[in-house]
Parts: sequence; structure tokens; C-alpha cells
Amino acid sequence: MYYHQLYDNVLSRYAAQAETLNIISGYGSGKFLEQVVHDFPHLTINLFIGMTNQGVPRYDHEKYLQLMAINENIVVYYQIEGAPTHMKIYHFINSEDEIKLIGSANFSENGFYHHRELLTETQESLHGLFEAQKVLSIRCDSENVDEKVAFIEQQEDIAKISYEELYHSVPIISKINDNEEVYKTNHNQLNLILKIRNRHFIDSSKVKVIEIMLDEKSDPNWQFSKINAAFDNKEAYITTNKRPYLNEFFPTDATFKVIDEEERCYQMELSGQFNRELRLLNGDWYLLIKEKLGMKEFQPITRKRLEENQMELIVFEKIEEHLFRMFFTSNK
Repeated sequence: MYYHQLYDNVLSRYAAQAETLNIISGYGSGKFLEQVVHDFPHLTINLFIGMTNQGVPRYDHEKYLQLMAINENIVVYYQIEGAPTHMKIYHFINSEDEIKLIGSANFSENGFYHHRELLTETQESLHGLFEAQKVLSIRCDSENVDEKVAFIEQQEDIAKISYEELYHSVPIISKINDNEEVYKTNHNQLNLILKIRNRHFIDSSKVKVIEIMLDEKSDPNWQFSKINAAFDNKEAYITTNKRPYLNEFFPTDATFKVIDEEERCYQMELSGQFNRELRLLNGDWYLLIKEKLGMKEFQPITRKRLEENQMELIVFEKIEEHLFRMFFTSNK
């Protein structure tokens, strides 16, 4: 029976020796699946999500599609018929042995890291349960999946915030009325864009301008690094080698909030060697930029595509120590 450090004591322990992992879970997590794929790239994974009647976060759906597009050994299924399935079953298989576990842990960060959950081995046959679940489900990349499954467009922690909420969290903003504040924000953004394009002086203690990616000649690994890191089964990130460095502009001791042009609030943090990688905690850089570009296909984002959409730069404006605004622009 396992109830402590489930990722290390169960998933890592058995996945390292397994060839296939079949899962039935009430809920799933795209980011958690990405971690497992990264840690165990040899593993064939069939994930059946049973509580899709309550909706699937759009971010998770996009992440599943992305992982399936670049990993032929990954398949995610959504249940679309019958009573919702809340089971949690993990079946590790190799050519010589199999390990079967049942319990309470969903296939997610909460299930394996944050919540108190239980998994225990069983000798019962699970074949019939997986066959039945497959009959009730469709692949998440099916053409008609939008007709069968409701997608939640915004996760709770990426919900749009109102300007009212922003004012309360940022005392330095003098609130007059909503229309005037929106005007002041847009006017300030326009001034910054003009300064960037005309190469005028910008106070680097308050504004950080980052090239999202270099041209292909300057970065031969562009297809598998930075915002395209997912195509190497790694987490996407933003970085720069120009002063001020990220660790000189953003907080290094805690996470911080970033508000985008659509008033969506993101949690971010610095990580990597010398804290020079900017990571998105409640989202994914690749999916965010892909959405803004209007891309439907899952393929590496090119510098040319960013330039064509005037999005090769990302600008961060410091509002206070742990709160920033960001927008995309061009230097042309």
C-alpha cells in the first residue's frame, strides 16, 4: 500500500521498468502528462479520462494534442458515454511482468504530489475495465471531439481579472474611472511601442524587452528550445542574454503575477541555471503564443511567423515588485 511520495514510490519505481502504462483516471493534467513523458520517454501511455462530463480545461486539451502530435506512443481518451467514471487504475506492463494498482490518486499533480492519496496493488484482472472504458471513450484528437466534450476556456487560476481587482492589488495606480484607466494603460503601451520601434531610451529598471526567439542561423536548436522546448519533451520558457538579465529585473525569491493585454493573470517564476529562464506556472508559453498567432497545427513556431504577426518581442512593464504587465510587439 502506498500513501506517501506517490510519484517516487509508485510512478517512477514502476515506469522505469515498464514498456506500457494504461491509466483510468477521473481527471487528468496535461502538464503532469508532459512531466511523465519527459521522465520516461520510452513508455507507451494510454490515458483514459472518465469525468469529462464536467468539462476539460482547454489548456489541458491543447497540451494532450501537442504531446500526441510529437509522441506516437501517447494516446489520451475522453469518456463521452455512460455514467461518469471516477476510478483510478494504473497498469504497468512489460514483456515479463505487470503491476496493477488501484486507489484514489488522479493522474495529476494533485494526485501524486499535493493531496493525501492512496494506491495499492491488486491481483484482480483489469482487462475488462479497460476494454469497457475504451468503448465509452473517443481519442482526444478525434475530428468531432468539440461536439462531444465541453471545453473550459479558462482555468480557474488563469481567469480574467477585472481592472477593479487590479487596482486593489496595485496601490500606486490612481483610480479615477474604468474608462480613463483603460485609456491610460493603452496610451502608456502605445508610447512604449513607439520608443521600442524608434530605438529611444527606455528605463530598464521598469521595462524589459525580450526577443522571443532568435533567427534560425543564430540559434540552430530553435526547433527544440525555448518556446519550442516541448518538441524535445521539455517545458517551454523565455530567456535572454541581454542586460538586464531576467534575474536582475524579475524577483528571484518568489513567484510573481503578470497581466496580459486581455487582462488574464499568469503566475510566473524564474528557474534554470542562474535563474535565467522565465517559466509560466499556470499555462504554457508555446500554447499561449500559438493561440495569439492563430496557429491550428502543432509544429515549432518560427521567427518568420512571429515577425509576420509583429510578435517577435515580448515587453514586460513593472507595476510593483511582484506585479507586471506584458504585451507582444515588433521592433519594425
